Amino acid sequence: MLRIPYVPTAYPDEMLASLLTRLQLYNGAGLWRSLLEETGYGRRTLSPFFSTPMQDAKLERLLAALGYTYPRMLRELTVLPFWLSFNQATKTRSQVRFDAASGRISRLTTLGHSQFLPGAQYCPACLWDDIKAFGEPYVHRNHQLPVARVCTRHGVTLRFTCPVCEIVVMPFTRALLRPPALRCQCGQDLSSITASPPAHQQALLRLSQFAADALTCTDAPWTLEQILAVLRERSGMMRKSFKRSAMQLMQDAYGPPDKGRSKASAVLSWEDAGASLRLKTGGGVTALRAPEFCALLAAAGLSFDEFRQAVSQVDVADVPVKPMRRRPFTIEQARQEFERFESESPGKAARQLLNSSPKLFWLLRLRDSAFVRAHGYPLHKPIPTVEADREKLEKLLGQSDHIPKNVSAAIRASIRDRSWLRASIQAQRVAPASPQKPAQRVQQDRAVALSRALFSVLRTQARPARVHAGLLAKFVQISMNQALHTIAHTPALQALVDAVNADKDRRLAFWAARSFIEEGRYPSALEVLVRAGLPPRRVNRQVCIEAIACFTASHKNQ
Repeated sequence: MLRIPYVPTAYPDEMLASLLTRLQLYNGAGLWRSLLEETGYGRRTLSPFFSTPMQDAKLERLLAALGYTYPRMLRELTVLPFWLSFNQATKTRSQVRFDAASGRISRLTTLGHSQFLPGAQYCPACLWDDIKAFGEPYVHRNHQLPVARVCTRHGVTLRFTCPVCEIVVMPFTRALLRPPALRCQCGQDLSSITASPPAHQQALLRLSQFAADALTCTDAPWTLEQILAVLRERSGMMRKSFKRSAMQLMQDAYGPPDKGRSKASAVLSWEDAGASLRLKTGGGVTALRAPEFCALLAAAGLSFDEFRQAVSQVDVADVPVKPMRRRPFTIEQARQEFERFESESPGKAARQLLNSSPKLFWLLRLRDSAFVRAHGYPLHKPIPTVEADREKLEKLLGQSDHIPKNVSAAIRASIRDRSWLRASIQAQRVAPASPQKPAQRVQQDRAVALSRALFSVLRTQARPARVHAGLLAKFVQISMNQALHTIAHTPALQALVDAVNADKDRRLAFWAARSFIEEGRYPSALEVLVRAGLPPRRVNRQVCIEAIACFTASHKNQ
């Protein structure tokens, strides 16, 4: 293993990317590149160290050089504990799967980055405090939480750009972050506090503190029903109208949400609160995760300690279970309900039955109209035909893949035209996606052409070299900017290019070994290293030995 002259110790609440940035800063870019090569990343890694990284052999070797294991790194240097604090209360499809023993983890695609931000957040006041305490500023974990908008220590609004030129101070566009600076390139003092306090600052501060405390939580046994029970007790939130109650609770705490968002979107934005705050509270309880739980509980006036105390007093057995609705389908049940309404309000039974249970009303109307007439109801209004109901439902299905439950045509169809209704809904759900726009088709065609060009480059290269957008653009006959844009917006193509470039040294070793064998020579590992132009490191030497053995065996078998 490569000897690192100085291995930095993580500061309190520091991120992994910040620690690695300081490692490179202290030891130099040359040693950092050598460390990446030795651990298997290659000279130019694109690994997103700021987000919660997936476990693999390369990462484990890199962490071992710093004295960390993968599970310890997740606990101490990432925001994963924040998400795990409400993981058990999250619906199964959105839960993070984490095995603390083996370190195996899944569903990390949206975790780690501060949501919707292009760079790391920082507190202007913390910059000087860090210098006084540690001699340099660094990136704090609790500043990067999805709902952190105010520094819990200073009550100052967190930033990610320069307040004057609005350039991102520590962008996510590289494998490592830029070290936190006291002055922007434009000359602005980044530690100066010039912005006015955000609207609803106390509510945002309470939310940021709640999230920071959740980050330190090591045991989170509470369930969704327990959390909802606490919210109902503290805020009067009603279960039957969760969306409306949650919206009112959030609006009272953080102000009205951004009106520019689509009503159909589950993501609600609080841009007017003085800081960008976006939460999935428009999708009901099924969309709630750690950010939404923290925002709701903090809006209810609870601190994290108060929440833990309150939820510990809610017994799972005492949590009311949502009763299953009785679904009457028989004519006898419809008659009984009609007679009950008739006895309570003579002459109004039909209207009351329609309002209370449309399914029962239409079941009686379609299957036993004589019973209704016998009670003195003339029923002058004709029943729409099956064809008329189908026409109406087809229009609704053309606008969406589901039909509201209170639509009379759908209720009638569920009684007398159920097979057609089910087939129509199923056909709508599996219908092909809307046609692509011309720009999307062009982008897709370019991605296919660039992927084919990549394999053509690999086949025709006399000596393996790094594949870049300019080289691929020549094969496809497009501009380099067009190639760069297509690669950046096609994750599969970007991953393919990264994988090919990460394997360049290996391809060079095999190319050099094959050229020797074709010349009738049996080279040593050193000779292959020299011809390939690779540094004489142990990893490269092992690859050369493997290449020599591979081609020697194949040559002897011929």
